[in-house]
Amino acid sequence: MNYRIMVTRLHILHEKQFPSVQPIIPDLIFHTSPALLNLIQLLNRNILHNEPLSAILWIEIIHFAKKMHLMPLLYSSIKNKEDIFPPPDIYIQLKSFYRENAVRNLSLTYSLRILLTEFEKNNIRAIPLKGIYLANCVYDNPSARQMNDLDIMVRWKDVPDARNIVEKLGFKASDTCHLDNTYRRTKHHAPDFLHPSGTRVEIHWNILSPNGGNRGKELEDMIWLHTVPGEILGKKTLFLKPELSILHSTIHLTFLHMFNSGIRDIYDIDSVYRKFRGTIDWDFLVSFARRFRFERALHLVLALTDIITGSDTLSELKKNGLYLEIPNKILIFAANEIIRGGSKDSLSIKLLTSNPGPFATTRALVNWLFPGRDEMRDKYHVPPGHFGVYRCYPMLNYHRVTHFNEIVRDYSFGRWMNG
Repeated sequence: MNYRIMVTRLHILHEKQFPSVQPIIPDLIFHTSPALLNLIQLLNRNILHNEPLSAILWIEIIHFAKKMHLMPLLYSSIKNKEDIFPPPDIYIQLKSFYRENAVRNLSLTYSLRILLTEFEKNNIRAIPLKGIYLANCVYDNPSARQMNDLDIMVRWKDVPDARNIVEKLGFKASDTCHLDNTYRRTKHHAPDFLHPSGTRVEIHWNILSPNGGNRGKELEDMIWLHTVPGEILGKKTLFLKPELSILHSTIHLTFLHMFNSGIRDIYDIDSVYRKFRGTIDWDFLVSFARRFRFERALHLVLALTDIITGSDTLSELKKNGLYLEIPNKILIFAANEIIRGGSKDSLSIKLLTSNPGPFATTRALVNWLFPGRDEMRDKYHVPPGHFGVYRCYPMLNYHRVTHFNEIVRDYSFGRWMNG
């Protein structure tokens, strides 16, 4: 593999979008993770390969692709490239994963249609979020976007009825909760609902946990004001406007997961941008992000999207006079977090996304010190209902003690994001 081709491309992109910033992001990716760099290259539509990849490097690429939920997209990309020849066992693994994902996506889409039908009978308006929407309505190939569950947003007042419908269909909550106003102020979705078939559903009423702040309800209301009609498998429903879909992926990557979900959200944004290019209202997107203090996160993620995928989102912002320069140290931090898998304990995000004030900050700090079982299961990949989740709490506290410097660094990053 001629790494210089990829590095040069990234340098050109970086200098094009950030003329006053030293092009150090590509070097960081290149020197610390050749496998990730090659994965990015394999996912790129236009780059050709002059040299074959070694079997060892392919194994490392597959590791990143699995970790970042990009296996189906990788297979979809390389099967159309005549110059890519993975080892036979690697190709079989990719093809098998892709086919399994295609079946799972069809099953999830059918489950969504059943849910939408039942919601409609009970006058519940719903918005399919994230993977189920992106796979069916944005990606060129619905099977290329990996998704593991169904995310559906309903109005807060409809959450109890939506929960009852889901349970009547055979789903069981993975954890107990009281869906009261306190829960509403600290969470943005109910615990997972699991079906014996393996289907998992998350009922959302927001796209970000307010952590005790007062902006949560305003954000909920604003989202419902900016939906568009659509349909999935012939079933009419509502979708987020493309601008809010981009913002949702930004929030998911930064505020919710502190980059530990890898680069899938970046490819989601790239797909939305390419699908709706020419119709995206950039003024609306930036003003909406600014209103809820997401502006810096938005510019950071769009910068990473341009560097990694070759999109031109920042050029669109510049044309509209909306460009915000990202400091070198922030770009380095974000790229490094993507490579290492993000932080497991992002104190900064939990504290600083709350509404200013002692009550909100105290509540967020308590939630950080004593995370719920559902959050611990997601963090340490414990199966639902497994007693092992309680053994993770000592691990969490040990991590906090031994990685205190990372917590301080994450806090500084969070302050910049919310500045």
